[in-house]
Amino acid sequence: MNSAIRRSIWAALICAAVMLPFSDAFAISVSIDKPHVDVNVEPGESAIGSIIVKNNSDSPITVGASIEDWIYNDKGEKEFKMAGTTPLSCAGWVEVTPRSAMIPAKGNGAFSYVVRVPQDAVGGHYAVIFFESSEIQTDPSKGSNVKIVGRIGSTIYQQTKGKYKKTGSVISAEIIQPKKNEPLTYTYKFKNEGDCFIRI
Repeated sequence: MNSAIRRSIWAALICAAVMLPFSDAFAISVSIDKPHVDVNVEPGESAIGSIIVKNNSDSPITVGASIEDWIYNDKGEKEFKMAGTTPLSCAGWVEVTPRSAMIPAKGNGAFSYVVRVPQDAVGGHYAVIFFESSEIQTDPSKGSNVKIVGRIGSTIYQQTKGKYKKTGSVISAEIIQPKKNEPLTYTYKFKNEGDCFIRI
């Protein structure tokens, strides 16, 4: 898959992770300290760490953790899939504890993760840990309840230490002349020719 996009690269290339979509209300109340996790261990070894979920709201919330796959589609956008359903999934290697926790108002909650890399692993594999919460808010003026649901994710980038290949090439480049006060745009196509993600 090769296609140019402005100021960024996608194709069989995996770029630096960013925050994943979630509701505006949840974005204001909850944040995480690791938008992405890099795993680089040898086959048969495990990577261990933790992700801190911060509740910025004035009320306690319950947050649940789940694991899914993710890929880039033809438009260079992240798509999330059921765990274990994509060719380069490592969702089955990931364990998160606890799976649910109550986080007090203005407090933090720690979720531990373990990524167990199989003995026969080669190249790069990917998954995402989602943190999801729902809460009921009452509107006294209308006598109704509103359920707010949102999630935020930490993407996992796994590369098998000593058994991956990182190589690629720029196959075309173009400078687009600006119109009026628009900035100069540099567009190019990059092909990932390896078996692992590349950040540029």
